[in-house]
Amino acid sequence: MWIALLYFAFGIFAILYGRFILKQRRTLRSWSNAPGKILERKVDRSPGGRAGRLGPPAYQYEALVKYAYQVEGREYINDKIYRVGWISSTRKNREKFLATLPDQLPVLYNPVDPQDSCLLALSAGPAIAATLIGTFIALTAALYIVVTLLDRV
Repeated sequence: MWIALLYFAFGIFAILYGRFILKQRRTLRSWSNAPGKILERKVDRSPGGRAGRLGPPAYQYEALVKYAYQVEGREYINDKIYRVGWISSTRKNREKFLATLPDQLPVLYNPVDPQDSCLLALSAGPAIAATLIGTFIALTAALYIVVTLLDRV
């Protein structure tokens, strides 16, 4: 029974995570974009150890970028690749990722607060998959719990 409850909790967490990422993607659709220029790019161990703590040491590397862009004549500098979160991986994979970013690229920025910006939106595919898989796991666990409780009566 405890395992079913853990599965149910995991399913709910996956659903909430997927919905959160999809909501962030919808938010980015309302943002404006401005031409930006990458000032610095490097791969380093994740700052503060925030990524890769639970994984093997090889997956503790993060792509770090600093970029500049202008909105209404005012220059802004930021380092967010994604609106939320970060992605850690092997050094080699992060270096490949940075190599795909051109020196000049559009920056997505919040029209209400232009300092709030990012370069990319997280992919919808994993968010949709997390929502669907989470729904399946939560429903399956809930069904198991109900059947188990009814069987005891």
